[in-house]
Amino acid sequence: MVKNDGEKRQMINSQGKKFSGSGQRDKMAGLVPGVADLHLSIPNFIYHSLYIECKTEKGKQSVDQKEFQASVEHFNHKYIVVRSLSNFIEQINQYLKDVTTTKIPQGRASQGEEDLSFG
Repeated sequence: MVKNDGEKRQMINSQGKKFSGSGQRDKMAGLVPGVADLHLSIPNFIYHSLYIECKTEKGKQSVDQKEFQASVEHFNHKYIVVRSLSNFIEQINQYLKDVTTTKIPQGRASQGEEDLSFG
């Protein structure tokens, strides 16, 4: 995430190992630690987008990653932690299934427009 005049903008910068001084350089660039490794910016009728954190079987989220997760979930984005390629594929397929199988509520559509009211 990049800070810019009080607003937060996202920049995923997962480069694996960090070297001496790289954390300071990232901080000077406005990067915030904890941003998920991947972001699928396709909304479905449940979530605005999907954030994906990749971990090994024994890997744990840092405090910064948990804070980022809470932040994006608060704004109705889905956040998942995947621990294998098969788990990644399964989770992505489920998320995309929700994109394609969630039906728009039928109502008083007029002139070919869908009625998006849910009440």
